[in-house]
Amino acid sequence: MIALFGCEAYLYLQFAEVLRPSSAFVELGFALGTKMKVTIIVQKGLTSPYMLRGFGAVAARLKFLEEARIYTEVESPDEAASLIASNGRELLGLT
Repeated sequence: MIALFGCEAYLYLQFAEVLRPSSAFVELGFALGTKMKVTIIVQKGLTSPYMLRGFGAVAARLKFLEEARIYTEVESPDEAASLIASNGRELLGLT
């Protein structure tokens, strides 16, 4: 959590099913709660954690979540890496 304090953006990546509670969700909640720019990439076909189901639609309607973006159609970690490399800071909302 100390590392997140003062960050401009948070990137959540998920390429496997989450089978038990994870500190990544605490970090994601912290990022959202502090109105950090949040980008979420979940591999296509995975079951999204409950807190992310319908997240994109909710984020679009809530002014304080305007900085959140979610991508759920990414096929592989390589595709996510390419997306990040191609779009850089813009993907994270930092431009």
